[in-house]
Amino acid sequence: MLLKLVWLLCAIFAAGFLAGLFVHIGAQAGIASTAWFPFSLGLFLSFFAFAPIAFASRLALIAEENHTTFFRVCSRLYVHDPSPIVARSTPRWVRGVGVAATLYFAAVLVAFGRHAVPGKETVMDKISLLSLFCTLGYLGLLSILVPYLRFRRP
Repeated sequence: MLLKLVWLLCAIFAAGFLAGLFVHIGAQAGIASTAWFPFSLGLFLSFFAFAPIAFASRLALIAEENHTTFFRVCSRLYVHDPSPIVARSTPRWVRGVGVAATLYFAAVLVAFGRHAVPGKETVMDKISLLSLFCTLGYLGLLSILVPYLRFRRP
């Protein structure tokens, strides 16, 4: 049952990633309209709704990998660094796309910060930044869940 939920979440995160990318490209190309703002805001808010579920799945992976319980991993009694499990299991192409997206996001923020006048940004600027944040966020959530799908149970 949990595996089906994780597959469903991966499909939702992939759709959120592609929708955010489409909206960002549309905003940068000038084909997006101001009517897209509620959609990009919805993507932004739904990212925060799905993030706890992705992190709970990561904790379930760590518990299963280390042959312990979910609650022991959640507590501070278990003293094992969980980061290497996710970094080792995440596919190389997902990590590469994540690094490229992070660098692009940083470049857009620097360019936006240099040219934007405080309080004078347009709706298209807001749509572009929100959708870019959503694209990067959904990619991050996807990289958290993909190792759980690739994990082989004995």
